[in-house]
Amino acid sequence: RFAGSIASQVLSAGIDARLNRVLRAEKGLTYGSSGVFRATRYSGHFEMRCDTKPETVGEAITSSFGVFKKMGEAPITTEELSDARQRVAGQMVLETQTVGQQVGRRIDTILNGYPVDYYDNYAKRIAQVQANQVQDVMQKYVDNQRWTIVVTGPAEKIKAQLEAIGDVTVVPMSK
Repeated sequence: RFAGSIASQVLSAGIDARLNRVLRAEKGLTYGSSGVFRATRYSGHFEMRCDTKPETVGEAITSSFGVFKKMGEAPITTEELSDARQRVAGQMVLETQTVGQQVGRRIDTILNGYPVDYYDNYAKRIAQVQANQVQDVMQKYVDNQRWTIVVTGPAEKIKAQLEAIGDVTVVPMSK
């Protein structure tokens, strides 16, 4: 969970994040993108989101796969690790400012079977994450061969691009 939180930040936090650097700054495919681990008590998933033009869907997906592959092949930089630790710990503090947010954290603690002091020790646990642990998380949980890809858009413009990546099922939108 903790290494996944760091990976999410490295992939998604701001214009300098890896996904935005490649998809937005280098390739001009999107205004913004994100890759986030969603861990729960018994399972979880990794989710990538990106808005792009129908004509560039395939390129956005394959470019994202390249970003994920690189993070699994080599540890993140010392600077990325330091920045991500600060952002993740700081975000947790910002997300517990109101009574409602604190209630949400307590519910999360109960539903996921976390120890009572889970969020009290959260920043300490985040500070202990190492670059190789982030690499391990990417290798273990982000497999470019096992994606379920959901794309919303005009099938006639997107389908061929997706068929180059894998099997495609078109599900019409209800009217």
